[in-house]
Amino acid sequence: MLIRDDDETRIAIGQPAHASVAAQLANAWSTPLPHDVILATAQHDIAWSEWDLRPPLHAEARRAAAFFEAPLDERIATWERVDRRLEAQSPYAALLVSLHATNIHTRYGDPDRRPTAFLERTHAAQDELIARLAGTGVTRERAEADADLVFGFDALSLTLCLGRTEATVDSLGVDTITIRVDGDAAIVDPWPFAPDELTVTAYARRFTERFDDEGALHRAMEAAPYERLEWHLTRA
Repeated sequence: MLIRDDDETRIAIGQPAHASVAAQLANAWSTPLPHDVILATAQHDIAWSEWDLRPPLHAEARRAAAFFEAPLDERIATWERVDRRLEAQSPYAALLVSLHATNIHTRYGDPDRRPTAFLERTHAAQDELIARLAGTGVTRERAEADADLVFGFDALSLTLCLGRTEATVDSLGVDTITIRVDGDAAIVDPWPFAPDELTVTAYARRFTERFDDEGALHRAMEAAPYERLEWHLTRA
């Protein structure tokens, strides 16, 4: 769950909804990307699909907890063997999502607090999947390069969905991309997409009340109407 909290309202965007925005960006890339890469981008937060339906209460803020506000052990449990959720559809996309899990736990956060045991287990599971995919030409080097693309589209989408004003992304296989956001308008430089301009959307729910009880939060979330957010991306 992504939460934009401006004191007056809380906008809740599910992690899979944010992943859909990332996939819309990937699908519009100037160089057509393989289907498995786009699929992995669309599903890179599949681990959170159930969690986002009934997130815990953030007691201090009196709202739903964002994913990064969950205790580390809960986050690790959520990511454990995430590849299994996607393997039956596409083992290569499953591998990329698994690599995304290791990327976010090595590239973000305090290096001294990395979940070493989780990373070792996940790396071993990746090696097993790579071995089973060897006949299709898959190597760890190739998969890590494609996982970098997923990581980059994730970063672009997070910038939009979290309402950040500016970010730079350098893991998309092109020059460093800068994105500057003002409301629902975003300027991207250099322009990396095939169309001359691009609109991406995500479903979200908006709340004005605060909660002291997790049950009341869940009931409100189940009853809340959805709205569709839009961002319009243009060249510098």
